[in-house]
Amino acid sequence: MAPSSSSAAAGLLGGTGGLGGGGTKIKDGGGVVVDGAAFIAAATPSAESINQGGGGVAMYLAVGYAISSSALSVVNKWALLAFPYPTTLTFLQYAGSASFAYAVGALGYAKVDQLEPKKAIAFMPAVLMFYVSIFTNTKLLQYATVDTFVVFRSCCPIIVLPLELLMLRDTTNTPGSAPRRRTYPSMLTVLSLVIIVIGAVGYGVADDNLQLRSYAWGFAYLATMAIDMVLVKKVVTEVHLEPWGLVLYNNALALLCVPLGVIMQYGDTKLGGGQVDDGSIRDHLASIEVASPVLLSCVLAVAISFFGMNARKALSATTFTVLGVANKVGTIVINTTVWNHHAPFVAIMWLIVCMGGAVLYSESVKQQNKRKHSNLNEEMEKEREYESKVMANGKSSGAV
Repeated sequence: MAPSSSSAAAGLLGGTGGLGGGGTKIKDGGGVVVDGAAFIAAATPSAESINQGGGGVAMYLAVGYAISSSALSVVNKWALLAFPYPTTLTFLQYAGSASFAYAVGALGYAKVDQLEPKKAIAFMPAVLMFYVSIFTNTKLLQYATVDTFVVFRSCCPIIVLPLELLMLRDTTNTPGSAPRRRTYPSMLTVLSLVIIVIGAVGYGVADDNLQLRSYAWGFAYLATMAIDMVLVKKVVTEVHLEPWGLVLYNNALALLCVPLGVIMQYGDTKLGGGQVDDGSIRDHLASIEVASPVLLSCVLAVAISFFGMNARKALSATTFTVLGVANKVGTIVINTTVWNHHAPFVAIMWLIVCMGGAVLYSESVKQQNKRKHSNLNEEMEKEREYESKVMANGKSSGAV
């Protein structure tokens, strides 16, 4: 049986000062012995605490996601510069993450759900959309700078809002009563979208590396991410899995989508978009200059799979959107510091304007949801008062 998080944490921080548990002990460079089982279990919140969305657990997952997401965008670009095989790179990342999650469960470090057909079928729509969004993300990074990727990521609200309006279904109407009025965007929401558009257009004008192919993949990424945000949140909430079970299901099932990636990669290649993966891949990976960024991207893929999937459960969609935009500040800092593969300074300023609009949009949605909730409570209170009056009148007429 897998050790519980609390017992493992107690072993890790026990009163004897030693490391508890019977897991594999690894000695680091400083001679300190680390118990693998206790470390993994102590770092894994329980599924119940994630579902409850407690402050400490939510903050832990948010920080982990922010760090891994900020670094992965830059590391993926580094890996693609040395290893220009996006389909193979994503395959290695999925395989590595799925294998790590399976090992965590097999070694008893933490509880991991077994793959079950019923759960796999329910989870598959989110995996398919996740795979397509990651593939378009990787292709965008292959042809464009990291800054261009951040611009498209910040533009997601422009697509999400029309989808929300088109798919809006008000389920709070009382049977027999008139439908409640559809909620339209506030002025703050409209202003934030205008700022995003201005920032995106300004970036496009100032970007010296503007290429039709990179922007085509950017728009494809934008469309898939907008759907991914809604669909994945819905699935991870409805399909009950342990924290590492989410990692296993998401990445193991994503491997089934690799043929789709090969087809999309082949189509892009026929249009002049790079090479098809061939026998030279093994030769590339034999080089330390290539293997290093590829291996680091696989490590970060495990981290973002764990923190990202579980943060979607613990955080509201609005909070996750704000977090997704905010951590790109870290991406920009890393990207402009470590190398010269970035947009000009003027373009980066427009990028910041675009990100500011995205944060403002998220804040406007939060305020609008609060107002909607308040109005709903008022309407329900009025309905209760009306029902009470009707009942009172019925009793008085019966008494007469």
